[in-house]
Amino acid sequence: MSLRSRLSLGAAAFAALLALNVAAPARANIQLKLQEDNGTVVLVDVPANTGPAGFTGTLGLSGAGGTDFTIAFTVGTSNSPGTSGSALAQQSNIFVTNNTGTTHTLHVSVSAQGFNSPNSPPPLELMDTVSGSLVNGSVTGNFQGYADATNALFGTGTAAAYLTFSASGLSQSIAANGSPVLFSPNGSTYSMSIFANYTLGGGSSLTLTGGNVQAVPTPEPGTLASCLVGLVALGGLGWTRRRRTANA
Repeated sequence: MSLRSRLSLGAAAFAALLALNVAAPARANIQLKLQEDNGTVVLVDVPANTGPAGFTGTLGLSGAGGTDFTIAFTVGTSNSPGTSGSALAQQSNIFVTNNTGTTHTLHVSVSAQGFNSPNSPPPLELMDTVSGSLVNGSVTGNFQGYADATNALFGTGTAAAYLTFSASGLSQSIAANGSPVLFSPNGSTYSMSIFANYTLGGGSSLTLTGGNVQAVPTPEPGTLASCLVGLVALGGLGWTRRRRTANA
């Protein structure tokens, strides 16, 4: 084989390798973190976001296997890489009991990578919400979602609304919703994360049906203007028809 042929084959191989590197998907894990007070963090990692990140068991200051909290089922999910209508990360099915006679805080965080839809411009609307019920005892807590245009797990680039809640007694509902804030990934792949803290009095039990952070598209000004023009035109057409009918 001639030198020219070898160089041509080498160039082709290099081009193919470069194409493979360019086409390689971004790392897109989903992670769930659990922690009591300032104790050991329990991390559940699902590579490539192939399913929910879940935990069932007991938790203490030393991590999983401690006896301070019983957690029946806690799960983090996402719809990464998102859809044209919404990018979503959530925590759900959280059943927690504080087995001790003193107050402790359970920290629950969820993060997912690899979102590329919806995207901007125009800016997206970032919103968060949490809901559930206090079975018995007392709870105070806070909940906040984030989106991050660097695609970092647990990135905090743009913060959604900071939500707080409290309840005491039996079968008390919990609900908090945040007003939207603007988020502009500008074509970048982004991550979405949730940070929640639940402070339970001794012997308290809590059920959370869900909490999420999501990014949704905002209507473009031109689209809104076109809709208004269309409505005016339809109104004018109807008025013209009614006038012709009245004069007939």
